[in-house]
Amino acid sequence: MDEFEAIRREFPHTKKMIYFEHAAVAPLSSRVVETISKYLRDRNVERIKFDEDMIAVLVDLREKLSGLINASPEEIALIPNTSTGLNILAQGLPLESGDRILVPNIEFPSNVYPYLNLEKKGVMVDFLSPKNGRIGLKEIQEAVTPQTRLLAISFVQFTNGFRADLEAISNWCHERGIWLAVDGIQGVGALQFDVKKWNIDFLSVGGHKWMMSPIGTGFIYVSKELLNLIDPPFAGWLSVKNPWELLDYQLDFLDSAQRFEIASQNFLGFFGMRASVELLLQFGPKAIEQRVLNLTDYLVDGLKKFGATILSPRGQKERSGIVTFSLFPDNVDLHRELEKRNIFVSYRLKNLRVSPHFYNTRAEVDQLLSALQDLV
Repeated sequence: MDEFEAIRREFPHTKKMIYFEHAAVAPLSSRVVETISKYLRDRNVERIKFDEDMIAVLVDLREKLSGLINASPEEIALIPNTSTGLNILAQGLPLESGDRILVPNIEFPSNVYPYLNLEKKGVMVDFLSPKNGRIGLKEIQEAVTPQTRLLAISFVQFTNGFRADLEAISNWCHERGIWLAVDGIQGVGALQFDVKKWNIDFLSVGGHKWMMSPIGTGFIYVSKELLNLIDPPFAGWLSVKNPWELLDYQLDFLDSAQRFEIASQNFLGFFGMRASVELLLQFGPKAIEQRVLNLTDYLVDGLKKFGATILSPRGQKERSGIVTFSLFPDNVDLHRELEKRNIFVSYRLKNLRVSPHFYNTRAEVDQLLSALQDLV
């Protein structure tokens, strides 16, 4: 048995369904389920309080996450979801009345509301319109104003799967003193990500999609340059340097991104997340990206043969693990019929969105294409 077959066996749902909704909620692998089950057994009958071991797991998880995106563990903080991370940034940045934030108008609400919430302080949000579903450097250049302090953008757009050229965008922004904040939930885990090469200031990622982790897990990356500029919006007993000096009351924040981890963590979820990240690192980010892109290329080729309208940009550097397409003005009935056949894709904005992961196969794509052709 080769490595791919061994990993595919960790997803027993493949025996009874075809699941292409990793851009929504991903299944949990058997190793994640087993890890969580062991944690529950320990808390139930074996080791009810095992603080040192639990903390060691979080330390190891930060190290593994830093390896996944080419960061250092000190730049990683564990959070429950993408929205929490983006709110930490929005509330902590030294923004003043009159400052402006630029946001594409096709972002998921998680990457919009934290910034709209600043308008009561006089910080304004400008919306950037894509061109042909794409958000390129030219569109950003035309939308930036002298008051723009922050560009907030997704690595991969949830609607059509467009992948932004973060390196080019980042270089241009930093030349003008503009911070770059990235919502990475639709890319990290499926595509390679390099915070150092791309000079990213801030990254927020929820774990329940492409990272195949439990819901309620995620992480942020904060560059060392940005870390001390963010005023922590929350303070807790674990965000300081000497947390066990319980009656000292010295609000001396940690020098690392862990200053944003304010209290007891979701150990149950993060135990599972560590197991999932181990799986991703075992197969390798480069190999995962290659498989995901090959599957989506194969899918697009098949869809074109019977006249589907492909809504996802598919250029070499802009494609991702998301393929959005349409066969009718409203594809809701088609979506329901696919589910009756145990083929699961997403229904978004009247279109169908397919998001296969690396353990999926061409044979599964063929079954989707065959079902679509039959139903059409």
